[in-house]
Amino acid sequence: MSFSKIPQIALYIVVGISVLVIGFFYFGDSLVDVAAYEAKVEKLNAPDDASANYYMQTAAVEADSTSTDPVSQEVAEGTDTLVVEEEVLPVAEEEVSEPEVIKITFMEKMVDARTSIALVWAYILVFVTLMVAVVFSILQMLTNTKALVRGLIVFVGIALLVGLAYMLGSGETLNILGYEGTDNSDPKVLKMVDMGLISTYFILGMILISILYSEIAKYFK
Repeated sequence: MSFSKIPQIALYIVVGISVLVIGFFYFGDSLVDVAAYEAKVEKLNAPDDASANYYMQTAAVEADSTSTDPVSQEVAEGTDTLVVEEEVLPVAEEEVSEPEVIKITFMEKMVDARTSIALVWAYILVFVTLMVAVVFSILQMLTNTKALVRGLIVFVGIALLVGLAYMLGSGETLNILGYEGTDNSDPKVLKMVDMGLISTYFILGMILISILYSEIAKYFK
C-alpha cells in the first residue's frame, strides 16, 4: 500500500465513525427499553426509602430475638421467697427483604452518554482539522520561499496591528447602568476589549479600501 492512499483511508475512517456517532445520537433510544431505564434511574436517585425499610426490618427482628417472657412463678418450699423463672422463647425470624440490586447495562450507559460522545467526537474533528490546516500551511511555506516570505509579512502585519490596537485602547472605567461587576473597572479587561474593537475597525477599513481600490483600478487598465 502506497503512502498516497493513507489520507484517503483516514478520510473513510473519519466519515464512517462520524456516521456511526450521528446515527447513535439520533437513533440510540431504539436500542434500549427507555421506560425500564428511566425506572432504574428513578430507583437509583431515590434509594433512601428502600434502605431505610431494610434496616428498620433488620433492627426489629434483632429486638424480637432478644425479648424474654415470664412463664411461671413458683414459691420455694419452706420459704417465703418468690422465685421467678424466665425462659427465653425462640422467636421466628422474619424474612427481611434486601434492597433490590439495580444494574445499568453497557448499552444503557452508552445511550445515556450519547450527547457527550457526539460532543467529544466533534471536538476531536475540530482539533484534527486545525492541526492538519496548520501542518499543511507550514509545509507549503517551507517548500515555497515566496509563500514563506508572504506568510511572515502577513504575520508581522497582524502582530503590528494588534499591538497598535492595544496601545490605542483605553483603560478608563466605564459607567454601565445596572452593571455591578468589576470588568468595567479593570484596566486590563478594558484594554483587551478596546484592542478587539479597534482591530475589527482596522480590518473593516482595510477591506473597504481594498474594494474601492480594485473597483477604481479597473478604469485605469
